[in-house]
Amino acid sequence: MLIRNVLVALVFALLITGIALGAEQKGPCAADTKKFCHDVQPGESRIYRCLMNRQANLAPACRDRMTAIHNKLDRLAKACNSDVEKYCKDVPPEGSILSCLKGQGSNLDKTCARELRRARNDRSLAR
Repeated sequence: MLIRNVLVALVFALLITGIALGAEQKGPCAADTKKFCHDVQPGESRIYRCLMNRQANLAPACRDRMTAIHNKLDRLAKACNSDVEKYCKDVPPEGSILSCLKGQGSNLDKTCARELRRARNDRSLAR
């Protein structure tokens, strides 16, 4: 599985479980979410994708936050690429890759396990 596919799968998994940016009421993207994505139903990474598709028009603080979130998710995808391929290759992208990885516990590569913990504890990825 390509790292891009792992990134997409993890973004879906993280966003569906509420770890990553959603329809925030406060914060650097609240105004841009209201302005550009007011008609987008929250869930399944729709608001994240909406904002990412409009990065050129976002306020600098929101653009910086979206870039930071994307970079963190990219780091997570790269760290877990081999574990996703090894343990979760039959899970469809919209499926629960995150649950699959969590279910592997101590079998996960140390780097992947560390990045998963970071993602769960990272307030910048919280809703």
